[in-house]
Amino acid sequence: MKNDKVVALKNPGVPGEVRDALTEVLREGAQQLLAQAIETEVAEFFDRYHCFNQSLES
Repeated sequence: MKNDKVVALKNPGVPGEVRDALTEVLREGAQQLLAQAIETEVAEFFDRYHCFNQSLES
């Protein structure tokens, strides 16, 4: 079977496997959105904790 035209497919779910420009742009955009969401959640948590902490001290 030396005439096989089978091409191995790479798993796009594994980082580093797919190296096309569109995938890289999408991956970077998704990472930025996740970072912004996490930063927002942390800031809101600290704001709520700070308000709660001030009400306990009063």
